[in-house]
Amino acid sequence: MKKRILLLIGLLGLVLFPVFGQDVPVPTDWQDLYANYGQFFANYLGVAGIAMFLGALLIRIFNAEKRIVKIVIIWALAIAVSFVGMLVHIGYLAEAAWWEALLWGALSGLVANGIWSTNTAFLKTIVEFLINLIKSKPAKE
Repeated sequence: MKKRILLLIGLLGLVLFPVFGQDVPVPTDWQDLYANYGQFFANYLGVAGIAMFLGALLIRIFNAEKRIVKIVIIWALAIAVSFVGMLVHIGYLAEAAWWEALLWGALSGLVANGIWSTNTAFLKTIVEFLINLIKSKPAKE
């Protein structure tokens, strides 16, 4: 019952909280990405910026014109960049498990595609709540 109440409160919070635009740092070129990779892996917004940069390059290379294809490319890149950050132990993904990297990558994909723009603290709270909810489940023997 408590989980249902917390879920309803969380969903209600999604509707009631005001939406604020957040500036996402996007690399200007390969040199900027290489020189400032620590800045881009500081939080999920930087990962979204990397996904937008790489996505723009791939969309131009493959000449993707359909909107859904562009969304899928950028979302897949956001998840892939999150996994790279987890495997190489960079930034906030250094100590993340694979499913945490998947969750942060999905969130970065939402931000990179412009589907969800809101303040950083609110989204971070939601993801950390989900991570704690998953971690707190007792293991079956």
